[in-house]
Amino acid sequence: MSVNTFDIELWAEACEKAARALENCEGHPDDLKFGYAMDEIDSLRALLYHMEGIACTKCAGVGSRAYGDTSTWMGGVGGQQITSGICDKCWGTGRSDRTGPNLRRICVGNYPEGS
Repeated sequence: MSVNTFDIELWAEACEKAARALENCEGHPDDLKFGYAMDEIDSLRALLYHMEGIACTKCAGVGSRAYGDTSTWMGGVGGQQITSGICDKCWGTGRSDRTGPNLRRICVGNYPEGS
């Protein structure tokens, strides 16, 4: 990984933004704080993957994405609502060079390779 001054400045800004966001959730219930913390961690991880050039092209390194209906990564019939779910390209890792377990193959069994 080649790091340049811009990358370091961008990373520092993102870390400061994450710290401010977590400070702003003081006084909220712990489960809400945990949600904020996980969102900030996901954002920092996605930025790092992007800087390293290994971010998934479908979810931009986040590991989850918005689907056009409620069937999400499972496919098939779904309701008309934009729904968030695990990315069906990287299977949650956010990386283009390493994928998580293919949930389609696990849940459906003999699902075609590359799906």
